[in-house]
Amino acid sequence: MNGKVLREKVNTEFTAELLAPCGINCAACSQFLREKNRCTGCGTPGSSCRASASCVIKNCAEHQKAEFTFCYECGKFPCEQMKLFNKHYVDKYKHSPIANLERMKEDGLDAYLETEKETWTCSHCGATLCIHKETCPECGAERFED
Repeated sequence: MNGKVLREKVNTEFTAELLAPCGINCAACSQFLREKNRCTGCGTPGSSCRASASCVIKNCAEHQKAEFTFCYECGKFPCEQMKLFNKHYVDKYKHSPIANLERMKEDGLDAYLETEKETWTCSHCGATLCIHKETCPECGAERFED
């Protein structure tokens, strides 16, 4: 061998349990996709997501006192915290959690997950793409080529 360590291609199942309350798909999150100290997804029971403990969206007072899974189910959606979070993701990653939540609500979870699988699967090599990266972690292809 040439000394390069080959790692297994990242290929994720897209399930409702991996959808965060804020609309981020944990299956395409860098913390879920990494090899060391891997997150289990903030929507999974007994989640090991380090971001969950300090997440202002998941830990908001409305979410804590009401029984809903996703922020679009809240009467205050989109609240100021959600708007700030969305702006950060749109500006930095060109990805809108608010738009995700609106599609979830409109299309239903099954249809939404099918779209997510298409969106976050590399058309070149089939690996799972990452929201936080502009290129495929496996083949280097641009995330969203025209």
